This record gives sequence, C-alpha cells and structure tokens, in this order.
Amino acid sequence: MNQNHYTTKTNLIFTVNNPVITRIFLAAAMILFTLSPMAQVSFTGSYIQNFNGMGTSSTIPAGWSHIGKLGGSATSWTSIIPSSGNPSAASVGTVNNSLIVATNNFTGTSNMRAFNYSDFSSSNRALGTSPTSGAGNILQLILSNNTGSALNSVQLSYNVRRFAAATNAETIPGYRLFVSVNGGSTWTAITAFDATTANFPNTVGTSTYNLSIELPATVQVNGQIRFRWVNDNSASSSVDQCIALDDVSVTLPNGACSIPGSALASNVTTTSAILSWQPVSSAVSYNVRWKESSATSYTNLNALTTPNYSLTGLSASTYYEFQVQAVCASGAGAFTPTFSFNTMGTNVECDPPSNVSASIVTNSSSLVSWSAVTSASLYILYWKPVSAANYSSQNNLQAPNWQLTGLIPNTQYVVQVQSLCGDPDEFTSSSFLSAPFFFTTASAMQTKEKQPHELKKGTLTLWPNPAYGKAINLRMEDIDTSIFTADIEIFDLVGKRLINQTIAVSNGVIDGSIDLPLAIDKGIYFVMVTVGTEKHTQRLVVECR
Repeated sequence: MNQNHYTTKTNLIFTVNNPVITRIFLAAAMILFTLSPMAQVSFTGSYIQNFNGMGTSSTIPAGWSHIGKLGGSATSWTSIIPSSGNPSAASVGTVNNSLIVATNNFTGTSNMRAFNYSDFSSSNRALGTSPTSGAGNILQLILSNNTGSALNSVQLSYNVRRFAAATNAETIPGYRLFVSVNGGSTWTAITAFDATTANFPNTVGTSTYNLSIELPATVQVNGQIRFRWVNDNSASSSVDQCIALDDVSVTLPNGACSIPGSALASNVTTTSAILSWQPVSSAVSYNVRWKESSATSYTNLNALTTPNYSLTGLSASTYYEFQVQAVCASGAGAFTPTFSFNTMGTNVECDPPSNVSASIVTNSSSLVSWSAVTSASLYILYWKPVSAANYSSQNNLQAPNWQLTGLIPNTQYVVQVQSLCGDPDEFTSSSFLSAPFFFTTASAMQTKEKQPHELKKGTLTLWPNPAYGKAINLRMEDIDTSIFTADIEIFDLVGKRLINQTIAVSNGVIDGSIDLPLAIDKGIYFVMVTVGTEKHTQRLVVECR
C-alpha cells in the first residue's frame, strides 16, 4: 500500500492509507475506568494514550470527556472556530462520556456522544466524533502537572484518523486544537496544528502531528493543562466528518529546563530573609537575582546547588524583590516572575502566630485560623496563589481567623500571618511572619458542603443547623482522654468573635450546648472548637434568635 508524506515547518506529517502501526506502550497507560467529566490524570513528564485499552467498551478513558450539543448550526463555523463566545471552543455544551462502540470503519453520526472507533482490526481503537447537527463536538483531556516543576511548554503528538470520505471537501478539516491553563476560563488556539484541505485530504487515512508548543502561561506544580480537540459539523459534506484521535502523547520538550515553582521569603528579619523555591527535577544549579524594589539593577547569585538561600545584609523596613532561574545540563531556563517581600522594622518584640491552618475549603473560599498570641493586639493576614508574585493582605484583624473569599477554583494558595503588639492606636512592635501554610481550593465541579449526617467520628457536629432558637448543641468524639476542657468560639464573617467560653470534655467526648448571644443576627457564622493543639470548625447558619 502506497504512503505519501508531507512535512511542514511545524513538523506536521501527513500519511494516506497508513497500515497498522506497531505500538509499544506501558500496560499502566491502558488501565481505564469511569471518572467524572472534570476528572484529570497525573502528568509526571510522559502521558501516552493509544485508546486500545477501551476494547469494545463504552467507557471513556480516564481524564477524557466528550462535550456535545454545543448549539449553533452546521454553518456556525465555516473557516475558523473561535476561542470564546457561543458556540466556540469554550462552549459549555453537554457532557456525555458514554461512547458509541463502532467497528469496521463505522460511518454513523451523533451530536450527543463520542465514538469508540476501530478499523478492520477490531483491536486498533480510537476516540472519535462525527457531529450530525449543531456546530460540532469537543474531545477534552485534563492533565495535572505532577512533574515537580513548573511548565511553560510541552511536546504534543497525536494521530487523526479519517473513517469516511465525504462527497465534498470539509470546510474545516480535521480537529482544531485549543489549550487552557486556568481551569477552562479562557482557551488559546494552537494554530500550528490546524489541518487544511492541502495537508488533510478528503480520503480515508491517518495524519500525524508532532510539535513543541508554548503554553499560554506558566503551569505551576499541581496546576492543570486542558486540551480540547474541536470537530466542526461541516455544512458542505455529505457523509459527516467521521474522524478520531489516536496515539496521543504529551511529554516534556527535549532538553527543556523548566521554571522553578512558587518562591517565597520566610524567616524575614530586619536584615535577612530565607529565599526558597520549588525545585526543578532536572536542574544542576540555580541562579537568583535580587534587589531593593526601588533599585534599577540586580545583585546576582549564581551556581546555587540547593533550592534556597539565606540572604543577609538587608536594610530594615525595606521592600525587596527577587527572581529564580534553573540551570539544567541543556542550559538555563527562564527566570520566574518577580517575588517580593519587606523586611521588619527595628523594634521587633512580638511573637509570630503559630498553628496556621485552613478549614471549610470550597472552590472559592476558606476559613484561615491560627493560635492567638497573648501579647498581640491585632493581626495581619497575607495570602496569594502559589504561582502569584505578590501577596494580598487583610489588616487589623482582632480574632485569630479570617474568611477568605473570591478564591480561584482548583488553585494552591499560601498564607502567612503577622502579629502586631502594643497599644492598638500606636503599635510598639510587629512580629516576623508565621511559617507559610499551603492549601488547595476545590474544583468548581467538586465542591459539596458536608451535612451533619455525613460527618465522620472525630469531627464537630452542630445541631440544629440552621439554628432557630436560643442555643445550639455540640458533640465531638474520639478526643484524647488526657484532655478535660475545650475552648468554644463563634465568629461572624468579618472575623469578629461573639463567644469565647470553655466546655468540658468527658471521657474523650464533648456533649453539650452553647447559648447564642442575645444580639446575634440572622446570617452565617463559624463555630471553632480548640481541643489541645487541634482546631475544628463548622459553619453555623442562624435563621432567627
């Protein structure tokens, strides 16, 4: 059988009537099971999927989803598929992951479901689409960056197999590829992978794509990379475009040296700070450059062999900034974004908060708490996404907690707290920042607040909740029997403490009630129980008093 090859500057290869290709894959890459539409798979530097593990099952592989019923019509896309709008690559559509199992060059169509295709060899499977109405269909893959390093680019390759020849040429042949690194909020078209009627002929066969692509933004450790392959419903063809993905491979670019992950400054004093950053697995050394924020030039620190450095000789009450670069055997990577910090004043006599923690973490909020400092009058809370350069802050906090809101779903955050001591009207000293605490918000599809009947032993249970009377009941089991009392605090949404009292712990159990304040208003509050060094928090809804 003849083979014709076409090569472009983007390293795109086209093959007509390609015979069965020999494939060697790890068996683990072929273990498939049903996950939710927003499921993801771990990317440790190499992801391979040849879809043969689907067999004749209707189950879509892990990390993949199909989105159909996008709206629009067969003429919505005639020359380009937009990145935003409706319909577009960002269309919500309808997720349906139950595949139609097809064999022997099946030529069926469906606007609602994807296909488990095969050719004359029933073991050679592919994941495909053939929209019959509306604008088109989408295949999506979600990978979680577990490489241990931030990513700026990946090597992507895949085959597109055509199972039917249309009467007329497709208006938008093949798949259009889009990438998102912010949870699907925005999509970027990777136009180098676009097929044309010249390199994607209207015949049965296979086209191979292989290219190193730059991601729209740096993807930090635990961040997501989403790929979407969009198939339009061509108005000019009669046999709809029956195409499928096969042999999808995502790897690190050859010789690439990644950007280090989140960097921060800790143990900041009047004259020093410890700079640290997430390591790059392939790095042999690191370069750091730092300066006062107002300065025009950097001081360079080169050939550092550990992912941290103790910076000394700084000035008190001064803002500084720094960047980090990894050096690999293949060469140096790019510098990180700029990270900043400020040194302490000369009068530091205040202890920093300890036991910083986050609870009731949703996709957009979290209650951050810490142990109170006896001499502190107020606190300052600092937080930011791990990948961000600068912190946000909340000043003048009286209670040792604060409800963060407006957070980004599926994002890792870092928080630190500072104590202010002395007269609240004229502080005499401030503490160092607390040790950093990290937490990750839930994805938009996963957030579900636990109800009391779902709570496990060892957690705090409140009832009635919502509260309609003058008191609420508390119960908690499996407490260390050497502990005889617990502290109960109730806070409003702005962190004001309404109740602070002690309750008995008997034989490892809290079982009692708390009277609500007479002046408490209808709304949402947080009940915090401190047992030894542990803090347990539950949300309380007050309907009326």
